[in-house]
Amino acid sequence: MDEEFFSKVMNLNKYTIMVPDKDLWEKPSFINLNDTMKMDIFRRHILKGQINKAIIDTSIANKVAQFPTLSPGTSLYFEKEGEDYKVREHGIKATITKFGDETYHVRYVEVDHILGPADATVLFKLMTDTNLRKSHEIGKLSSFNDQLDVKDRNLTYFVPRNFAWKQAEDMFPDGVPKLYTPEFALHTRYLLERHLIITTNRYDIASLVRRTRRDKVIKPLKGSFSFKVVEELKDNVTGIVEYYLLWRSKRILVYMPDVECTNGYIHIINFPLMERSDFIISHGILLDQNYLRLMFIMLLTSIIFYF
Repeated sequence: MDEEFFSKVMNLNKYTIMVPDKDLWEKPSFINLNDTMKMDIFRRHILKGQINKAIIDTSIANKVAQFPTLSPGTSLYFEKEGEDYKVREHGIKATITKFGDETYHVRYVEVDHILGPADATVLFKLMTDTNLRKSHEIGKLSSFNDQLDVKDRNLTYFVPRNFAWKQAEDMFPDGVPKLYTPEFALHTRYLLERHLIITTNRYDIASLVRRTRRDKVIKPLKGSFSFKVVEELKDNVTGIVEYYLLWRSKRILVYMPDVECTNGYIHIINFPLMERSDFIISHGILLDQNYLRLMFIMLLTSIIFYF
């Protein structure tokens, strides 16, 4: 490992280090990585500045509990679940077991997991992350989730968090609640597939930004919908950037990018890919205009073929 790097951390600047139990570093999932990957994971455990419990509490209250690490372009995200403090990075969520004191330039925070590498599929993340509960429920009802456990392809899934679905329900009170019912499973699946890219490539958020610059638009799994991903500097001091999904007339914040999974990436977003013009309410039936057009073409094709 880079002794000069660790010497700098310990002696020259103020940092906060997430410290898993030493036995966790001996697991094959970490030991079998090459030195470059190991070094990057170490960097992801180190925050710039001294971040104590009070700072984290204030940040959570302001809904901006995001702090940059020493790995370029990455951050740790903090949240509370009951009385527990959680920290996320690299697709892993760890529990903080102890807020340590400052020692020289460094503050230590003990956690119960190494923050990386990825250890679960996209489907397992949805099943176990309470912040994604609504997306999991809707996807399960429509059988959309069945494809999220594939091992031979890579997924890029823009997943609306619970807050996003609440926002959508407030905006479309007659439409969104029906997505939770079995009667509208086909329509729900169609809407969710707007959020999913299935390819042979892995697309972290930086890759999507580069692809947007080169190809202008990105095609999801279904339909003629396309979108862009753009990057904006949020804080000149910390270097934290924000990412936005540009789709139709909407500009949607990527609340948490790069949740890495064994079969791709989840990018958590603040609003689902839908708008008012998507819905028609007629005699209690919810339909999407583009979906209707697709069904009409399929029906017409089958009639022509039959005759």
